[in-house]
Amino acid sequence: MKKLPIFIALDLETDSQALVCVKKTQNYVQTYKIGPRLFLKYGKKLIEDIKKVSPSVQIFLDFKFYDIPSSTLSAVRSAFEIGANFVTVHANVGQETLNLLYQLETKLSKLRNFKILFVTVLSSQSSSPETEQKVFSLAESVYSSGLKGIVCSAWEVKALREKYSDSFLVTPGIRLKGDSKEDQKRVMTPLEALQAGSSALVIGRSLIKHPEPTAILEELSQVLVK
Repeated sequence: MKKLPIFIALDLETDSQALVCVKKTQNYVQTYKIGPRLFLKYGKKLIEDIKKVSPSVQIFLDFKFYDIPSSTLSAVRSAFEIGANFVTVHANVGQETLNLLYQLETKLSKLRNFKILFVTVLSSQSSSPETEQKVFSLAESVYSSGLKGIVCSAWEVKALREKYSDSFLVTPGIRLKGDSKEDQKRVMTPLEALQAGSSALVIGRSLIKHPEPTAILEELSQVLVK
């Protein structure tokens, strides 16, 4: 089965809940996002346990690093060393750091699939001309450094895809039809986001809170996978 372009956000309370989610959904997706909530409780062992369930799984560590150049590079390198395939850094970390991260990503990606994703403006912020301009400005800084991974809401994806055709655009704020927006503002459905140009969709609550996530993924596979 062809895997869906979905990163499941394991925004759960316990490692056992996360492992159950992986077991249920591993046939449909390849990448799982781990944030501070779980990692601060369980650390590297959680990654090891997930890979025991599914050895081919990819790990997305979402820590949004933002520090001086040396500290940011050390953090990204450490994330790689404990098994991450994707890791987030704030896009406004500075041009010097972006240039150094490009060199680091180039080196590490030769060892295994690895990409740094640069967070622009959180999808919990409302849409406005100022928000859009900030996203585009930060994306330009990232792309001009040679880096291609950008995290933005699906509302900005179409324009970014047109300007940076080979970029890797990861979009949170994805909601299924009928879902509550909760604390998200700039949201789209999975199909709308992919049609706009998203490379991968981050989906959390719509799947992990559903009693039958595989049913949702099976339905999405009929629509999203060609």
